[in-house]
Amino acid sequence: MKAFKNLKGIVSPVLEKGTYYRKKYISSSRNLTNETCQEFFIDPNDEQTIVGEQHTQVRFSYQCFDLDYSKPINQLKVVLCEYYKTSDILLSGLTTQQNELMLETGGMIFLSVYDGEKSIHLKKGKQIQIIFPFHGKLKKDGMLAFDGIKQDGLVNWQLNE
Repeated sequence: MKAFKNLKGIVSPVLEKGTYYRKKYISSSRNLTNETCQEFFIDPNDEQTIVGEQHTQVRFSYQCFDLDYSKPINQLKVVLCEYYKTSDILLSGLTTQQNELMLETGGMIFLSVYDGEKSIHLKKGKQIQIIFPFHGKLKKDGMLAFDGIKQDGLVNWQLNE
């Protein structure tokens, strides 16, 4: 057990698995079956917005995916998992670590798009818009966006520029 002291002088214990177990620990591979996940179907030839059960909004722009739009394209499946409650984050085996630093989280999502079984990526130069929900007092000022990169079986968070 390690103790970290924040700027307000409050000491919070942080539990961490030993290095051996951290490398063997499977972090978020089971998230697709988690109850925080939903599936949506979108038309890639149109601007689309999906809204998750916990009110995350994801806006996809017109033809934003790396696909051959000259051929007929079926609907794409979007998997959105929302993790805003501490219990969801812990039960899903997610971490809030950036290299050796601990991060405070206002929540996180997992988002993936599929054409059949094949994972689809954004076209270079295209963007999507993600709007995170907050409720009154729960808004935390100064929060930044991070991208999760799997490393040694854990998610390592890197600042999204």
